[in-house]
Amino acid sequence: MNYRIHILSASLVALFLIKLFFLDEPILILTIFYILAIFGGILPDIDIGKSKLGKKIRPLSNILQIIFGHRGAVHSILFAFLAYLLFLSIGFEAFGIGLTAGILVHMGVDVLETKTKVLKLRIISIITEIILVSLHGLFLIFIGFN
Repeated sequence: MNYRIHILSASLVALFLIKLFFLDEPILILTIFYILAIFGGILPDIDIGKSKLGKKIRPLSNILQIIFGHRGAVHSILFAFLAYLLFLSIGFEAFGIGLTAGILVHMGVDVLETKTKVLKLRIISIITEIILVSLHGLFLIFIGFN
């Protein structure tokens, strides 16, 4: 899937989690949570040099791709859990939840991508992006942060 869909999906889930569990937190915590969730949405593609993130840190990306291959170790529940434990160990559990949520959303979106590749329907990707943008807008308009 393209990175925009990963970002939109992670953003939507982050807003939902903020609304459900973190609304009483200070705005700085919410902002960092949101940014980490979006970053988690693109982080698993660090293992491919052609990705947006992979291009920014190509040497590391190439090493990860050689060692693990694309959709290897960084596309795993273990990786998501370790990301959570890292933040938990330094006392920032909410940030770990944000990053982990983004990683898990990324993996879920990749499952959808696999299905669309089998069907060879690029149009599904475009429709998915339109739906996610619409849901994101509706969430902000109707649910908001009140």
